[in-house]
Amino acid sequence: MTGTHAPSQPLPRQGFGVGAILLGAVFVGFMPNAAKIAYQEGANTLGVVTIRCIVGMIGLGIFLAARGRFRVDWQVFRSSVPTGGAQALASLGMMGAVAYIDVSLAILIIFIHPVLIAVACHLKGESRLTIPVVICIAVAMAGLALVLTVDVDHLNPIGIGLALLAAVALTFLVFLVVTASKKVGPAAANFYMTAWASLYFIVIAAIGPPLGLIDAIAVPETLRGWIALLTTGVSFTMGYLLFFVGAAIIGTTRASMLSIIEPVLTILIAIWLVNEWLTAVQWLGVAIVVTCLFVMELPQRSR
Repeated sequence: MTGTHAPSQPLPRQGFGVGAILLGAVFVGFMPNAAKIAYQEGANTLGVVTIRCIVGMIGLGIFLAARGRFRVDWQVFRSSVPTGGAQALASLGMMGAVAYIDVSLAILIIFIHPVLIAVACHLKGESRLTIPVVICIAVAMAGLALVLTVDVDHLNPIGIGLALLAAVALTFLVFLVVTASKKVGPAAANFYMTAWASLYFIVIAAIGPPLGLIDAIAVPETLRGWIALLTTGVSFTMGYLLFFVGAAIIGTTRASMLSIIEPVLTILIAIWLVNEWLTAVQWLGVAIVVTCLFVMELPQRSR
């Protein structure tokens, strides 16, 4: 299985790409756990996603300026309008889904987006899905269901539809940012994405509450909550940035498959951060996911 237009890379460079993906997954794992703390301290979902994007935009802007690369490519910036929209739809889809279905089921549905990316790349002839890889993907998703302890007792078509919307939005987001990254680099492409997403959320926060569509933005009431909220912004930024840095090296399909580890790391970090615990069945799921990803990586290491 190869990635989207990814040239053959030396093994050390491939290792760097895989490392970037996995480190990005660790950052992503901190994001929902930090958000949970922010919620406990008085923030609401709109406040978290809005400030998360703004922090990401500012952080990436400072990073680009420090490297002397803060030069806005207006053509790419304008073409990134749908990228920010995809990010906003993904966030709103997730927020909406958990109002109707169990959080674990929503996450499982959303994480079919790596599969959608792999299928799209296969149909476009940019990568090849073999039968062993398809089997590994299916088993990994089953393992992820065990990790998440998915509850299917309360199925709701609206919730499932919103989770699928988030999955499709994330699929488009990945392809759009990969395309922009080829022109301006991952950091600038992510800056454009977060800039547009920030604008969309600010507009939603401005017009939604007066129309009675959503509650007004609520922010944390304590320093602990603000630290957690800022942590969501940093982890959001670094998670996306490292993913696209890695994808540029090992390819979009391979990077997306490795991102299946993100929910697993989220739960493992929760053990340390918010004192949650795993059952024996969940540990079995962790072992299944890690084993499947390792098996899928074996052919790449033999090159």
